[in-house]
Amino acid sequence: MENLGNARETLTGAEEVKGEEAASYIDQAHDKASATGTHLRADEGGTAEFSKGRVTRLDDGTTLVVLPLTGGDLTRSALTVSFSPNGDTGVHEILLREISATSGSVEFWVNGVKSLDRVIDVPRATTKGWSEFVDCLNNSGIAAWVVAAIVAACGVVCGGTAGTACVPCIAAAAGTTGGVIGYCINEAW
Repeated sequence: MENLGNARETLTGAEEVKGEEAASYIDQAHDKASATGTHLRADEGGTAEFSKGRVTRLDDGTTLVVLPLTGGDLTRSALTVSFSPNGDTGVHEILLREISATSGSVEFWVNGVKSLDRVIDVPRATTKGWSEFVDCLNNSGIAAWVVAAIVAACGVVCGGTAGTACVPCIAAAAGTTGGVIGYCINEAW
Protein backbone atom coordinates (compact mmCIF):
# COMPACT_ATOMS: atom_id res chain seq x y z
CA MET A 1 0.00 0.00 0.00
CA GLU A 2 3.05 2.23 0.24
CA ASN A 3 2.86 2.82 -3.53
CA LEU A 4 -0.69 4.17 -3.24
CA GLY A 5 0.43 6.53 -0.49
CA ASN A 6 3.32 7.74 -2.64
CA ALA A 7 0.94 8.23 -5.57
CA ARG A 8 -1.33 10.39 -3.45
CA GLU A 9 1.65 12.47 -2.31
CA THR A 10 2.68 12.95 -5.96
CA LEU A 11 -0.59 14.73 -6.68
CA THR A 12 -0.97 16.56 -3.38
CA GLY A 13 1.15 19.51 -4.49
CA ALA A 14 -0.71 19.86 -7.79
CA GLU A 15 -2.14 23.28 -8.48
CA GLU A 16 -5.58 23.49 -10.05
CA VAL A 17 -5.64 25.44 -13.32
CA LYS A 18 -8.84 27.42 -13.94
CA GLY A 19 -10.48 29.83 -16.34
CA GLU A 20 -9.28 30.46 -19.87
CA GLU A 21 -6.01 28.59 -19.33
CA ALA A 22 -7.91 25.47 -18.23
CA ALA A 23 -10.31 25.79 -21.19
CA SER A 24 -7.33 26.05 -23.54
CA TYR A 25 -5.76 22.88 -22.09
CA ILE A 26 -9.08 21.03 -22.36
CA ASP A 27 -9.33 22.07 -26.03
CA GLN A 28 -5.76 20.85 -26.61
CA ALA A 29 -6.59 17.59 -24.81
CA HIS A 30 -9.59 17.13 -27.11
CA ASP A 31 -7.39 17.62 -30.16
CA LYS A 32 -4.67 15.29 -28.84
CA ALA A 33 -7.18 12.58 -27.85
CA SER A 34 -8.87 12.84 -31.25
CA ALA A 35 -5.53 12.55 -33.06
CA THR A 36 -4.43 9.58 -30.95
CA GLY A 37 -7.83 7.92 -30.94
CA THR A 38 -9.61 6.69 -27.84
CA HIS A 39 -10.78 3.17 -27.19
CA LEU A 40 -14.25 3.93 -25.94
CA ARG A 41 -17.10 1.91 -27.30
CA ALA A 42 -19.02 4.80 -28.86
CA ASP A 43 -21.59 2.37 -30.22
CA GLU A 44 -22.37 1.49 -26.59
CA GLY A 45 -22.62 5.11 -25.47
CA GLY A 46 -19.06 5.59 -24.18
CA THR A 47 -17.86 9.19 -24.22
CA ALA A 48 -15.19 11.47 -22.81
CA GLU A 49 -16.77 14.18 -20.65
CA PHE A 50 -14.70 17.18 -21.81
CA SER A 51 -17.09 19.56 -20.04
CA LYS A 52 -16.18 17.90 -16.72
CA GLY A 53 -12.42 17.98 -17.28
CA ARG A 54 -10.04 18.88 -14.43
CA VAL A 55 -6.74 20.59 -15.17
CA THR A 56 -3.84 20.51 -12.71
CA ARG A 57 -0.20 21.52 -12.84
CA LEU A 58 2.43 19.50 -10.99
CA ASP A 59 5.50 20.92 -9.27
CA ASP A 60 7.69 19.94 -12.25
CA GLY A 61 5.51 22.05 -14.60
CA THR A 62 3.67 19.13 -16.18
CA THR A 63 0.02 19.96 -16.81
CA LEU A 64 -2.55 17.16 -16.62
CA VAL A 65 -6.06 17.18 -18.05
CA VAL A 66 -8.18 14.42 -16.48
CA LEU A 67 -11.49 13.63 -18.15
CA PRO A 68 -14.11 11.20 -16.89
CA LEU A 69 -15.05 8.48 -19.37
CA THR A 70 -18.70 7.51 -19.02
CA GLY A 71 -21.50 5.56 -20.62
CA GLY A 72 -21.96 2.04 -21.81
CA ASP A 73 -20.47 -0.48 -19.42
CA LEU A 74 -17.71 1.79 -18.08
CA THR A 75 -17.09 2.08 -14.34
CA ARG A 76 -15.00 4.98 -12.97
CA SER A 77 -12.87 5.30 -16.10
CA ALA A 78 -10.71 8.25 -17.13
CA LEU A 79 -8.65 9.77 -19.92
CA THR A 80 -5.57 11.81 -18.96
CA VAL A 81 -3.66 13.99 -21.37
CA SER A 82 -0.29 15.21 -20.08
CA PHE A 83 1.60 18.24 -21.34
CA SER A 84 5.23 18.46 -20.21
CA PRO A 85 7.12 21.77 -20.03
CA ASN A 86 9.39 20.61 -22.90
CA GLY A 87 6.42 20.11 -25.23
CA ASP A 88 5.93 16.35 -24.94
CA THR A 89 2.35 15.14 -24.68
CA GLY A 90 0.83 11.82 -23.69
CA VAL A 91 -2.62 10.27 -23.79
CA HIS A 92 -3.48 7.69 -21.11
CA GLU A 93 -6.77 5.84 -20.86
CA ILE A 94 -7.90 3.59 -18.06
CA LEU A 95 -11.08 1.70 -18.95
CA LEU A 96 -12.74 -0.17 -16.09
CA ARG A 97 -15.74 -2.47 -16.54
CA GLU A 98 -17.48 -4.27 -13.69
CA ILE A 99 -18.07 -8.01 -14.07
CA SER A 100 -19.32 -8.68 -10.52
CA ALA A 101 -19.10 -7.05 -7.09
CA THR A 102 -15.60 -8.50 -6.64
CA SER A 103 -14.28 -8.49 -10.20
CA GLY A 104 -13.90 -6.37 -13.29
CA SER A 105 -11.75 -5.80 -16.33
CA VAL A 106 -9.11 -3.13 -16.82
CA GLU A 107 -7.59 -1.85 -20.04
CA PHE A 108 -4.81 0.71 -19.95
CA TRP A 109 -3.72 2.51 -23.10
CA VAL A 110 -0.66 4.76 -23.49
CA ASN A 111 -0.61 6.94 -26.61
CA GLY A 112 -2.98 4.58 -28.40
CA VAL A 113 -1.07 1.39 -27.52
CA LYS A 114 -2.67 -1.12 -25.16
CA SER A 115 -0.30 -1.82 -22.28
CA LEU A 116 -2.68 -3.83 -20.08
CA ASP A 117 -5.82 -5.91 -20.62
CA ARG A 118 -6.68 -8.00 -17.58
CA VAL A 119 -9.56 -9.35 -15.53
CA ILE A 120 -9.16 -8.54 -11.83
CA ASP A 121 -10.79 -10.65 -9.11
CA VAL A 122 -10.43 -9.57 -5.49
CA PRO A 123 -11.65 -12.09 -2.93
CA ARG A 124 -12.86 -10.93 0.46
CA ALA A 125 -9.93 -9.38 2.35
CA THR A 126 -8.80 -10.97 5.60
CA THR A 127 -5.60 -9.19 6.64
CA LYS A 128 -5.54 -6.26 9.07
CA GLY A 129 -5.39 -2.97 7.24
CA TRP A 130 -6.37 -4.42 3.86
CA SER A 131 -9.75 -5.53 5.23
CA GLU A 132 -10.45 -2.06 6.63
CA PHE A 133 -9.27 -0.52 3.34
CA VAL A 134 -11.64 -2.69 1.27
CA ASP A 135 -14.52 -2.02 3.67
CA CYS A 136 -13.89 1.72 3.43
CA LEU A 137 -13.88 1.55 -0.38
CA ASN A 138 -17.05 -0.51 -0.47
CA ASN A 139 -18.76 1.86 1.97
CA SER A 140 -17.76 4.71 -0.35
CA GLY A 141 -19.19 2.96 -3.39
CA ILE A 142 -15.87 1.85 -4.88
CA ALA A 143 -15.30 -1.86 -5.36
CA ALA A 144 -11.92 -3.25 -4.29
CA TRP A 145 -11.38 -4.63 -7.79
CA VAL A 146 -11.30 -1.02 -9.08
CA VAL A 147 -8.31 -0.28 -6.84
CA ALA A 148 -6.63 -3.56 -7.81
CA ALA A 149 -7.16 -2.69 -11.49
CA ILE A 150 -5.63 0.76 -10.98
CA VAL A 151 -2.63 -0.73 -9.16
CA ALA A 152 -2.18 -3.28 -11.98
CA ALA A 153 -2.40 -0.64 -14.71
CA CYS A 154 -0.10 1.86 -13.03
CA GLY A 155 2.39 -0.85 -12.04
CA VAL A 156 2.73 -1.94 -15.66
CA VAL A 157 3.19 1.54 -17.10
CA CYS A 158 5.43 2.84 -14.32
CA GLY A 159 7.89 0.00 -14.85
CA GLY A 160 7.52 -0.22 -18.61
CA THR A 161 8.07 3.48 -19.35
CA ALA A 162 10.94 4.26 -16.99
CA GLY A 163 8.44 6.25 -14.92
CA THR A 164 7.29 8.70 -17.62
CA ALA A 165 3.71 7.38 -17.63
CA CYS A 166 3.49 7.03 -13.84
CA VAL A 167 2.07 10.43 -12.94
CA PRO A 168 -0.56 10.49 -15.72
CA CYS A 169 -1.69 7.00 -14.67
CA ILE A 170 -1.88 8.06 -11.04
CA ALA A 171 -3.78 11.19 -12.03
CA ALA A 172 -6.25 9.11 -14.02
CA ALA A 173 -6.67 6.81 -11.05
CA ALA A 174 -7.25 9.69 -8.68
CA GLY A 175 -9.77 11.11 -11.14
CA THR A 176 -11.73 7.87 -11.17
CA THR A 177 -12.21 7.71 -7.41
CA GLY A 178 -12.65 11.35 -6.38
CA GLY A 179 -10.05 11.16 -3.61
CA VAL A 180 -11.67 8.20 -1.86
CA ILE A 181 -8.56 6.02 -2.21
CA GLY A 182 -6.41 8.46 -0.24
CA TYR A 183 -9.06 8.78 2.44
CA CYS A 184 -9.37 5.01 2.80
CA ILE A 185 -5.59 4.55 2.94
CA ASN A 186 -5.50 6.96 5.87
CA GLU A 187 -8.42 5.23 7.59
CA ALA A 188 -6.99 1.71 7.24
CA TRP A 189 -3.35 2.29 8.10
